[in-house]
Amino acid sequence: MLKQVTLALSHSSRASFTKMDLARLEESKSYLDADGQEKKLIFDRFLDNLKFAFEIYARVNGSEFKLNYKDNRYQHFTEMVQIRDRLMHPKSLKSFTVASDEMIRIGKARAWFSEQASGLLNSHAATGQFKSKFLQIPAS
Repeated sequence: MLKQVTLALSHSSRASFTKMDLARLEESKSYLDADGQEKKLIFDRFLDNLKFAFEIYARVNGSEFKLNYKDNRYQHFTEMVQIRDRLMHPKSLKSFTVASDEMIRIGKARAWFSEQASGLLNSHAATGQFKSKFLQIPAS
């Protein structure tokens, strides 16, 4: 969803995008490079896609927001992705078990993500662009 909002905002933004950026935003299978050659895209893994979505949203809004990878809860977030993958692509019945210590780490991962998303969406520049484009409120 963040990439879709970014794409919508990009039309009224001064941010520039490469053809590859636009293809990633649109989740295209390929794009034409500067020489007119077709370049194939491989869909980003979840974490790479998340990082790209946050970075490009900040860029289109002129925000200086950066994901905080130094927070130890980011490690819990990466573990949560592994747990999710294990649950969605089980190899055995044991794959469906989520231990209590994993639940604690998932809670910390959720808190990290919530803070990051809130930080991005509340960054001054991003708030102004979003309000003026989607809520029809003049940016302050």
